[in-house]
Amino acid sequence: PIPLTPIMHSFLARLPDCAADFADVHTLEAAPGVDAAVARSAVELLIAMHEPLRYRLRRSDLGSYLECAGTDPAGLFDAKALPPLSPEEEQEVIAEDCAVLKADMDPGRGGMLRARFYDRGRSRGGLIVLLVNHFVFDNMSIVVVLDDLDTLLADLLAGRPPAARPRPPQW
Repeated sequence: PIPLTPIMHSFLARLPDCAADFADVHTLEAAPGVDAAVARSAVELLIAMHEPLRYRLRRSDLGSYLECAGTDPAGLFDAKALPPLSPEEEQEVIAEDCAVLKADMDPGRGGMLRARFYDRGRSRGGLIVLLVNHFVFDNMSIVVVLDDLDTLLADLLAGRPPAARPRPPQW
């Protein structure tokens, strides 16, 4: 078991169900050549690199704690094709999708991360949307995760072995 930090205890006192609404949404333009398979591989490597993305919130009579699950990304990534839409319509579809994905995030089941790749056709690059529960990454530390994802995508596109070394949690 991994003990909670004081701020995690404070968060649970304010939002006892670890509300999914406490997830940050990051929408990233994918580089040319990034498709759903490349995005999936990068997200799987990202999950393996960052232990907090694998945390599960557990509760017992003695209190709450975290467990680190394996690196199986089942249910954490999917892909969706978008029809030709105006930028406003596209944003609306993605916002509606994110609301559904957030509602399904359950830190007890392993809901610290959700990722979706949006295929926008040949004329436009895809989008990668990451939803990360603020319980494990705040707005400052998420920069490291996003930089790592960018590096993993570049390595995969270039055919290089991905630089996917595990990063220990920093708190």
